[in-house]
Amino acid sequence: MKNGFMFSALQKYKDQSYHGRFPSMTIDTPGGNLRIDLFAGVVVNGDRRSAPSGWKSVLDFTGYVDFLKRASTFRSGIAVKHGDRMITLRMCSYRLNDARHAAYGKPAPVK
Repeated sequence: MKNGFMFSALQKYKDQSYHGRFPSMTIDTPGGNLRIDLFAGVVVNGDRRSAPSGWKSVLDFTGYVDFLKRASTFRSGIAVKHGDRMITLRMCSYRLNDARHAAYGKPAPVK
């Protein structure tokens, strides 16, 4: 990470202007390419679970998404609603001891 290789571009999503230039990314999968529309980036403790699942209610899910958007290092107009898929990309962050920067996105097929 520190030498500029291996996911170093993801670190740049801590900056609003970078997100403004690159609001999405493409991931190649065996099932086809996915566009990931990034809607939040949050610095979290390395031992904290940053991608919970199994929501007990719609309010739990929407509350979590609202938290992510408020805590995000950038602002995005991407709407995320209950039932949408969400992808989390975690990488090392050197802002705090044992910190991670987690980028959250909404996947969509590339057409």
